[in-house]
Amino acid sequence: MRLSIASPSGRTVVRLSIASPSGRTVETHAAIFVGYNGTPSAASAAQRLPIGTKLSQVGVTQAIKRGIGEPVLLLGTYSADPTPFGAVAVSPFVPARLSSTSNVDDLIVKLPYTDAPNEADFRVWWYNGSAWQLFVGSSDLDTANDVYALRITASSEPALSDLANGVIFMVAAPPTYNASAPSGGTLVLNGLQNVNVEHWLQLANSGGGILNVTLQSISTPFSISGLPASLGQGSPITLTVTCTPNLSSPQTGTLVLQSNEIGNPTYTYNLICSRALDTIAVYRTDTFYIRYANTTGFANLVLALGASGDIPVAGDWDGDGVETVGFYRPSTGQFFLTNSNTPSAPILYNFTFGIPGDIPLVGDWDNDGKAGIGVFRPADGVFYLRNSLSAGFADYAIVFGIGSDTPVVGDWNGDGFYTVGVYRPSTGQFFLSNTTCTFCAATADYAFVFGIPSDIPIIGDWDADGASGVALFRTTTNMIYFRNALSTGFADWTIVYGIPGDLPLAAKWLPDSGPDSPESPEAAPTFVPRQ
Repeated sequence: MRLSIASPSGRTVVRLSIASPSGRTVETHAAIFVGYNGTPSAASAAQRLPIGTKLSQVGVTQAIKRGIGEPVLLLGTYSADPTPFGAVAVSPFVPARLSSTSNVDDLIVKLPYTDAPNEADFRVWWYNGSAWQLFVGSSDLDTANDVYALRITASSEPALSDLANGVIFMVAAPPTYNASAPSGGTLVLNGLQNVNVEHWLQLANSGGGILNVTLQSISTPFSISGLPASLGQGSPITLTVTCTPNLSSPQTGTLVLQSNEIGNPTYTYNLICSRALDTIAVYRTDTFYIRYANTTGFANLVLALGASGDIPVAGDWDGDGVETVGFYRPSTGQFFLTNSNTPSAPILYNFTFGIPGDIPLVGDWDNDGKAGIGVFRPADGVFYLRNSLSAGFADYAIVFGIGSDTPVVGDWNGDGFYTVGVYRPSTGQFFLSNTTCTFCAATADYAFVFGIPSDIPIIGDWDADGASGVALFRTTTNMIYFRNALSTGFADWTIVYGIPGDLPLAAKWLPDSGPDSPESPEAAPTFVPRQ
């Protein structure tokens, strides 16, 4: 064993050498800090590093060489970004160069950085003389000490061979895509037919530097506007997606955006363009099967709620333009209403209105944009309607129809007020009234034949014209027959949906989009239980 002290260039090196049985010398050194200012050069900043492990440091930036041989390791500082870059540097720019890579196993570089809440997103970049590239290799982010350690090897990027030409390192906070809707989500453009409707996607840069988001594709008939050339940190900007609903089934497509984040990821959104109309659903035992189009197909949304024997209802309880599910329990005369069409949504309204045997009703009786509730009592042929979602007396008591009729309610003339009606299964006739009164007997303003005995009536605004139409669910064939006009005639179209025993209903399940939406969204049409 030999201990020696030398002073090359006036600097003290403490060296401990131990000769192994194989004849290889293993050496260790006390830390010697070698600092350089400005871009280093071989003439002014070179320092030969002896065999073994050596620590070189510029400020608090460290490089540890591991291996054998005596290459020259150069460290320095760089005061300016050598090329425009989309991220914000949070560390010094540190040039590093090895005059030789022979007999060097690896090089560990430790870069200090400025602490920040989003430090988990920090990455190390290196400059190869023409472009910044993301470091690829083994690394360790020490958030406790705000140090990023890199291991440079023959296979890392940069590799040891790249350091022979010199590279520049930096730690940077990359831009981060942050949108109001998650990638893979659905943007629903829902409005009046043949009128442009919009949906807004808010976009922000929650990381550092400059976020660049480019449009990769958008399906016809959709368009997008408001996409900026670049986006720094700060307030979000709004992208506007536009379409024009047609008279047929909803149009679908995708929007694909790409950002300059690490890996240049893409973000895909599903698009639906449809008219703000009521669409069909069925209730089976204790589950809603909701469809977003009045076409044959599978349910778009399945929600478990209630129990066997309950009667489903839906309405816009808070006036936000979205109609949500609930149920009525005939055995106790109780309403149970949710404010969200999501699984396990809580019951926000629970109150008693009516008596056992009553049939539940939902409609906007006073045109305030919010749905009220009611019941039809077959024993006396009276509609009892209440504006508030609470127990109490009826605001309206209207005599209309006979005990064997099936009650319906709807906005028959498009004036925003829901009024009463009945369907007489024995003759397949609808009798509808525009009258609302506190205590009175109403008369029919519409009387027409549509359907056959045993059909179940459904009410909804099928064409988004602001007025309710009628439909029939035929339990023997699972066919639903839709008609927009309140008159005798053939169905405008038919679909297959549901199975025997299902209880049909309809509502505007999707929210309105854009400024062209109706000022007072139509409340959910009444569900009528199977007789």
